[in-house]
Parts: sequence; structure tokens; C-alpha cells
Amino acid sequence: MSLQLDAHFIFLVHGFMGNPDELSYAEDSIKKAAIQSNSDTAISDTNINIITHRVTCNIQKTFDGIEAGGKRVANEVQDFVSNHITKAVGLNNVGMEKHGEDFHASISFIGYSLGGMYARYAIS
Repeated sequence: MSLQLDAHFIFLVHGFMGNPDELSYAEDSIKKAAIQSNSDTAISDTNINIITHRVTCNIQKTFDGIEAGGKRVANEVQDFVSNHITKAVGLNNVGMEKHGEDFHASISFIGYSLGGMYARYAIS
């Protein structure tokens, strides 16, 4: 028997001299829209597991360039997704393959100012 797990990760990236709290309203709005979408069968016939995360790695570290900040964002994203998958199924990627489980994920970034540049670097 195969288990299929799906998620859409949305990472919110603050800008120059910013902090993750500046994106709390956007995060709350995304969560409310996801709940509404999942409860409205006219809009969606499947539940969408949306996971938001406000990136914290660049707090007080926005003066060392796009490359350094983008690498920090990429590392935080990789760690966050990996930890989420491990917690969701209680297995690592090798264990998932052995047990016939698939995890399908998509990732979006929302960033403003320098955070948008960090996100673009992280994607590359």
C-alpha cells in the first residue's frame, strides 16, 4: 500500500533591515485563505496542505550581500522542508522509499525589498 503526502510550502522573506514579524499579516491572510479554500467544496475538491514559514536566518544580517543572505535562506528552506517531511511521516527519505510513500511538495516565496533578491538567489 502506498501513501501519498502533499504540501505547498510558502516562505516569507523580509527585506533590508527587516524582521519576520513584518510578514505576520501576510502569513495570517494566507492561512485564512487556505482554511476557506479547504472548507469551500465549490472551489476545491481536495484539501491543500499549506505550510507557511517566515524566514528568520537574515535577522540583523542584511548587510553582507545577496549571495550570503540567499545561501542562508536556501539552507533554512532545505532544513525546514526536510524536518517537516520527517515529522509528517516519521521517516527519512530512504525510509519513505522503502515503505512506498511519496511526498509531493511545491514551494513558493514571497519576499519584499532585499528579501525578494534573497529568494531569487535561494531558488537558483
